[in-house]
Amino acid sequence: MPGQLEKLEKFNPPAFLEDFEGEQLERWSTTVDGWFNDEIAGRQTGRSILTQFFNPTQFAYDKTLPPVPITWVGFPLNVRITQPTDDARWRFAEDPKNQRAPRGRLDPVKIKGYTKDPKTGEEVPFEVSSDRLDRWVMDEYLEWSTKKVDGDVEVVSFTCEGPEYWQELAKYNPIKVETPIENATVQEFESNDKILNIYKKLNPDFADQIKGDDLVDEKGVYDIYNKWNGHTDTGTIAHLIQLNNSLSAEIDIAAQATVSRTDLVYGEPITNMITLCGDASSYGNVSRNSDPTIGAAVNEVCRLAHSDVVNIPVTVSVMDPVALYIYDADFSSFLLDPTGKRRGNVREMIPVPEGVFDWCGRGDITKNMGLHLRVSVKGMKTTDGSRELNVSDLFDQNNGGRYVHYGSQFADYIIMSVSGIVGPKPEDATAEWPGKPQPAITYTEPYLQKPWIEPKTMGDKDLITTFESGEVNKIVTKSQLKAMEIRVADQSGPSDYMGMPEPGPPNGPEYLSITPKVLY
Repeated sequence: MPGQLEKLEKFNPPAFLEDFEGEQLERWSTTVDGWFNDEIAGRQTGRSILTQFFNPTQFAYDKTLPPVPITWVGFPLNVRITQPTDDARWRFAEDPKNQRAPRGRLDPVKIKGYTKDPKTGEEVPFEVSSDRLDRWVMDEYLEWSTKKVDGDVEVVSFTCEGPEYWQELAKYNPIKVETPIENATVQEFESNDKILNIYKKLNPDFADQIKGDDLVDEKGVYDIYNKWNGHTDTGTIAHLIQLNNSLSAEIDIAAQATVSRTDLVYGEPITNMITLCGDASSYGNVSRNSDPTIGAAVNEVCRLAHSDVVNIPVTVSVMDPVALYIYDADFSSFLLDPTGKRRGNVREMIPVPEGVFDWCGRGDITKNMGLHLRVSVKGMKTTDGSRELNVSDLFDQNNGGRYVHYGSQFADYIIMSVSGIVGPKPEDATAEWPGKPQPAITYTEPYLQKPWIEPKTMGDKDLITTFESGEVNKIVTKSQLKAMEIRVADQSGPSDYMGMPEPGPPNGPEYLSITPKVLY
């Protein structure tokens, strides 16, 4: 029996984290609510009204139906397909030299200091700009940092927490600093150590070194790219920073994937996950594991409402608490070599001790809501007592059998997820709901651009023999081009919500808006 239809009371923090207090919880819910409303209303550039994506706080659905997890591997596909070997891709993924966002994508880093004037010998101020590091190649909503000492891996820290959550947290909890800051930004709330203490909890190996001063910019405002969160070689991390790794990006992909698409030539449904993600809807990057996978899963469900065979009127949304999660991780292939000799003899190895893979007490991996993972080997010596064991003494029996030389090796075994929920046809749906499938944004059949099929008969009086460009055409007719023009006109999308609840007005400037994605 289906359950009773209910609305969600409010949006909760990721994994039901308890960092927010009182009114802060309501404001977080309002922030997420605004993202949903903006998507439904098509307020972003190039977007249109959505009739199959719902805001669970405004649209009643059956909460007894289980959410549908959409999963993908955490290691970046874009790196896997461009590097020749496993060692090459593991090294490339966490090499600091590869983490700079393409020029112009992010504001540059301004470096200020003093240098000696070679003529006068006096100290003079200087300021230079540098491209910002943002873990650019780690684009699967999983980022990590690896600390090495003398070539051995000491600690690896992973995170999938969205940056918006931390920006909101910092808004209500300005960071207390020890060094006075000139012309500091006036903060609405009293400074405290909440964020500093979370940093220390997540990175206990460096807790005595992390200071509040390290976490803010020159104006005293929380800096998401700070020294303890902005690099791939420190072994410390708190949350995501890659431009496209955001919570609002996750919502955008799920929302835009609800639009069924047809090709511009024949008007046939587009089902290919790469085409849907790229040319058809432009909601993500096709060289990722995540974006095409999320979009394809959502689109497949929404196409049922357009089916002539098995028509199922369905709506879709993202499960609360809205977040990117570590769904699971299978490290069963790893053993610990206590000899310290690293001879690859599995008979000398032991199961990995408890605590080596630490979920940091943030999120709940038992409920498929992991947010952080730290890998380290502490308090153990080699069997001969000659040295401390470390992460490089872990041995992976897969991949031909090899010891750990990169934190990236663990990303192969981490499964990421976002979960979708389904809802009913809107109670007040119009006869036209959910509307016609929309034509692809840019997708065209290749031979339309450069015809290559030689028809056996040329009897069509309507045939266009030459384009204005002078290119000879032996395929496309005027009637076909007219049909294409109609499809292109349909790209504007529905003119109204067709019975779906109309979203509220956009949030004001005091709330975080949707983070625009960069397509590459």
